[in-house]
Amino acid sequence: MLRRLKQLLFFDTKTNYTRYARQFSEKQLKLKSGLVINYAEAGSGEELIFLHGLANNWKMWIPLAMKLKERYKVILIDMPGYGKSTRLSEYSLKISAKVISKFVIEGGFKPLSVVGLSLGSQIAATLVNDYPQIAKTVILNGPIFKIHDIGHFNDYLTDKIHNAAHLKIIIPILKRYIKNTFLSYTTSKFLNYYEFRRSLLDNYTREGRKQVDPLAWLQLSADAADIEMENIINKLTIPVLLVFGDHDKWTSLEGAKSLLTEAKSRIEYVKIKNAGHSVSTEKSAPVGVAIKKFLAELEKSANGKN
Repeated sequence: MLRRLKQLLFFDTKTNYTRYARQFSEKQLKLKSGLVINYAEAGSGEELIFLHGLANNWKMWIPLAMKLKERYKVILIDMPGYGKSTRLSEYSLKISAKVISKFVIEGGFKPLSVVGLSLGSQIAATLVNDYPQIAKTVILNGPIFKIHDIGHFNDYLTDKIHNAAHLKIIIPILKRYIKNTFLSYTTSKFLNYYEFRRSLLDNYTREGRKQVDPLAWLQLSADAADIEMENIINKLTIPVLLVFGDHDKWTSLEGAKSLLTEAKSRIEYVKIKNAGHSVSTEKSAPVGVAIKKFLAELEKSANGKN
């Protein structure tokens, strides 16, 4: 009863993990366009580039990156409009993908894979589709697909979001919503997590929510609501790993499989037990195992062909 009451009050006394941030070197890269991309890196080996979710910054990846940095060089980006990276006058999945492609090229990075979560997965898929030489693989955690059997409602909702995206007057209100601690906890508890853990939010997502450009949140939400992920993933020619929490309220492995029937590339699916939409933060250990296995099998297959 006491444990339940503590959960309802968003009280969590679990270990503070912010000390792990010190194991990452934070840097900035100024692009030829003048835009500045903030990022953090750690580890050595082949490079993995990470793209965060809708209201986050690079720190949301710390739990998973800690599991991977002993084998790979992890590069955790603040996407345009987020964290300490440059704000833009306009946002879309394609605009974000273009800026990230410039970051990769101008920074001299040669990523083995691009890893995304939620919105970051949609941008990652757009990136490797529009710029196929950017990476050898793509890893999508919690990729959101349109649910066609509620298409009328989805179209209505999408239209409303698009309309809102042009109403700059709501930006101040949206800014207060994004940064509101109680609403952040509530959204995470009832929509994004299987088991609410305040420590995860306080350590890895609160900072990102405070730094996000509300216009980025609004316009990328509108663009993300309109995208048909299956059309992008079905066209990819590089190996794809799709990772889902078994209690994800936004998307599902089964739904993805039903839509990805014409895929040209090799697609692997992983379902993580007792995890919600924020699967890579909530269950970093099994997600890390799945990623290592996926990349090791690809390396083994590539060596076998040589």
